[in-house]
Amino acid sequence: MEAPLIRSIDAMQILRRSGKLGPVLAYAEVSVVWWLVGDGAEEQLADLPMLIVRPPRWPLPCPPANEYIHSRIWLEKPDESGRLTDPIDLGAAFSHGRRLAGGIYG
Repeated sequence: MEAPLIRSIDAMQILRRSGKLGPVLAYAEVSVVWWLVGDGAEEQLADLPMLIVRPPRWPLPCPPANEYIHSRIWLEKPDESGRLTDPIDLGAAFSHGRRLAGGIYG
């Protein structure tokens, strides 16, 4: 899922506090961020026009977790657990008014 950099940083703060933050890749040169999200993102995020859900096999060139390459850097590094950001929680964090799953508020 693709989003603006500044709004993503705000959303990351909310999700980090709730323990629900998955990997986030930034492309600093164009102020874009990609969130690695779970299934159902297109439906769950349809009402947030600043977010673009890419198709499952959309190519996303990523640097290794500990490197900064061609203006791309991991703001939240992937780990080997396979964790992703839940699209419902992500939508709530971008909306700042919805309830996050598990009772945490943004």
